[in-house]
Amino acid sequence: MLFNASEYSLVDFAFWPLGSSHSLKQVWPELMQLDFGETVPKVQVPVYFFVGRHDHNTPSALIVGYFDQLDAPAGKELTWFEESAHSIFFDEPEKLTQEVTRIVEEQARARTQ
Repeated sequence: MLFNASEYSLVDFAFWPLGSSHSLKQVWPELMQLDFGETVPKVQVPVYFFVGRHDHNTPSALIVGYFDQLDAPAGKELTWFEESAHSIFFDEPEKLTQEVTRIVEEQARARTQ
C-alpha cells in the first residue's frame, strides 16, 4: 500500500530511514519529558483515541491512563483496533475508515441539532 502512494518517489523510500533517524534524534529527548496528564489535563473539544491493541511503540497503559484522567466535557472516546500495532492505517484501514466516517457523521448530526 505505501509503495503505491503517488506522493512518494523511490528516492523518498530510499532516504526514509535516514530522515526518520535524524528526526527521532532531534525529537526524542523532549518527547520523553512530555506528560500530557500534567500539560493537557482538559480539552474543550471532543477527543477520540484510536489504539492498536498490539502497539509496543505507544504502550496502551499510557493511553488508557491519560484517557481515564482527561477532563473532556465535550466527550471522549477510546476505540481499540484489535488486529493492529502502531500503524492502524496499514493494519486495519477498513475499520479506520469506518470509525472516522462514523465520527464525522455523528459530529455533523450534533451540529444540526
